[in-house]
Amino acid sequence: VTVVGLHLESHSNPAHRAGQMARLLELIAQYDASAPVLIGGDVNTSTMSWADRAVGRPEDPDRRRDVVPLEPLFTVMAAHGFDWTACNVPLEPTQRYLDPAAAAAQSRTAGKIDWIFTRGLTASDPAVIPAVGANGAILSDHDAVAVTIRLESPQL
Repeated sequence: VTVVGLHLESHSNPAHRAGQMARLLELIAQYDASAPVLIGGDVNTSTMSWADRAVGRPEDPDRRRDVVPLEPLFTVMAAHGFDWTACNVPLEPTQRYLDPAAAAAQSRTAGKIDWIFTRGLTASDPAVIPAVGANGAILSDHDAVAVTIRLESPQL
């Protein structure tokens, strides 16, 4: 199994993120084109460019959570046989603001920016694990994503 942790560029746009993912898939194919693959990490699927966010473009909570139709990297992943639907909790944000009160005052909504993708593996039981300590302290600006994985049975 080829396992890849990634962090796509946050100061980019959807087309650039799709290009980054396409390049990653080229490198994986060079490494081992036939191995099952698990990719996970911060994909920064904000559905807009950094410039759009910097000028204060209003955020749509639905857009920040339902990112698949607005991020072409999902088309790239599908074309290469990757699944994300069984690996991720639908519409559940993974972004966490370190100062929730300030984020609320600015009408900033948490987005779904962290993802797991698989090819040649069976995924089940996806989860988003809050990055909040037992004392309520925020531990990270990203909640953790988790999934149970098993190898698919070989074709006979």
